[in-house]
Amino acid sequence: MYNTYNRHDEAIALLKVLSFSVDDVTSGRVLSSAKLKEKLSARKGRCDN
Repeated sequence: MYNTYNRHDEAIALLKVLSFSVDDVTSGRVLSSAKLKEKLSARKGRCDN
């Protein structure tokens, strides 16, 4: 019984995370890995000075 409840709870949590990610994509809050690396590199360059 506990395993069934736990799997159900995890499935609901996964659906919530997926719905958040869809909202992020549609609102433009998601970066490609290349763009993220570029921004981190620029930030590192500013911090080194």
